[in-house]
Amino acid sequence: MKAHLSLFSILNLSVLVIVLLLHLPFIHADPDSKLCCSRDAFNAEGLNSFQIRNYINQGYFSWYEGDNLVKMPFFNLLLFFSLKIFGTHLIVARLTVLVSILICLIAAVRLANWKIFIPVLLTTTLLQYHVFLYSHLVMSEMIGVVFVVLSIAWLVKSIQSENKRSRNIILASCFSFLAYFLKIQFVYVVVLVPASLLTLRIFKMSSIRWKDCLTGLLISAFFVVLYLLLWYYPHRDFINYVLQYEGSDKIPAWHQALSNANWNFRNVFLSPETGIYIITSIFLIVVGLVQMFRTKNGLFKSSYIIGFIWLLLELHRLAFSYFPPRYQVSLYFAFGFLASLVISENLFQRQSSRIEKSLAIIAMALMLIPNTTDYLNTYSRRLFTIWDMNQYMEKRIINPDRTVLGTWGTAITWEAKTRSAPVWNNFLNDDNTLEMFHPQSIVTEPDEAESNGAYKAQQIDIDAITDSSRTWKISYWTVTVRWVH
Repeated sequence: MKAHLSLFSILNLSVLVIVLLLHLPFIHADPDSKLCCSRDAFNAEGLNSFQIRNYINQGYFSWYEGDNLVKMPFFNLLLFFSLKIFGTHLIVARLTVLVSILICLIAAVRLANWKIFIPVLLTTTLLQYHVFLYSHLVMSEMIGVVFVVLSIAWLVKSIQSENKRSRNIILASCFSFLAYFLKIQFVYVVVLVPASLLTLRIFKMSSIRWKDCLTGLLISAFFVVLYLLLWYYPHRDFINYVLQYEGSDKIPAWHQALSNANWNFRNVFLSPETGIYIITSIFLIVVGLVQMFRTKNGLFKSSYIIGFIWLLLELHRLAFSYFPPRYQVSLYFAFGFLASLVISENLFQRQSSRIEKSLAIIAMALMLIPNTTDYLNTYSRRLFTIWDMNQYMEKRIINPDRTVLGTWGTAITWEAKTRSAPVWNNFLNDDNTLEMFHPQSIVTEPDEAESNGAYKAQQIDIDAITDSSRTWKISYWTVTVRWVH
């Protein structure tokens, strides 16, 4: 038995090494030009990290010059250690994200005893366009996703054995907590552990007891209180300010939610790019729902139920008025995760008929073929403009103590090791900006759209204070680096 398990481990680990190698050609490339329809990762990689880079390089720290650190503290903590040790390089940050994801996946597979799961997950999900891209960008979404998967794995482990069940439930709750401590947008997963245990107990699908349900509820509540006391309460004024500003155009009124969900599902999920992936996943999820009531495989049953509850929790995102690619990633992964469980069950874990095995292989192929096509097309579209701009800034910066301003400025100062800060009109750093920062460079788009016209609103004529400039085209956006006299 141990020999078989070691073979499964070696197989899963080997596939993850292949995943790592598939990502390496993109590790210093721009986010793909098809990522639509916001700046998203193009400048968010800088915005997600500039505060800790300022601290590492300049010894300067401010809570209030950016909004991402208060929203994603644990993500910044993860980046801090690697950037502090290996230097504030874009490649270091991207590899930190990628390696963290792969480690979490192999840990989850071992915990839940999912055996030949990673190879199936690779064909269905890990190569899916959005999942693949956000696995190597300096974005928090995919690490949050694998923390949820780890939470599911600990839950499955607790269900399969009464040995140390309370400990396993606590660890499942801990990783749910880490998901929303990583980024507050994952706060909805706080109900994953208690809802899963309660469902399993009510429908008597496992040996879960009411005592276990209570443990899950109390521990989940404990972590919420911990978050509120240790993070939210000390920063509540700024967090409330940020959430109010950013939530105003994202969270719809109740009467608009259904309309938004219908539009997003039809026009985003069922688009030509992702329609086959979603339709195939839904087909497999329905098949899995039928098999869940027929199978005697407790591992599949518990994994499927918890994964299904996770998917239900993720579906709230469809109601968002603002639905950029980074908000979609966890939904794509949840669909693929459930689909992969069903494929694995039919191919490897149960006495399936030839028809069932054939359908599983066909479904896997229907997901793998567009995933492979997307990978090859994305590879052919690679551009390295942001990398080139970082090299340019490293050569041009003479005094790293002086600030480079602009949301784009945070994305192109990784190698220069200079202080940077974003500017947004009616939000952050938009009052007496020049006097506050005394910038050496201002990075803008021609119409100042990236800052909502923050400089014009202050009656600052950027052309008048510019000594020289250089302009690049980054995907859809024209970006100019202006050197200030």
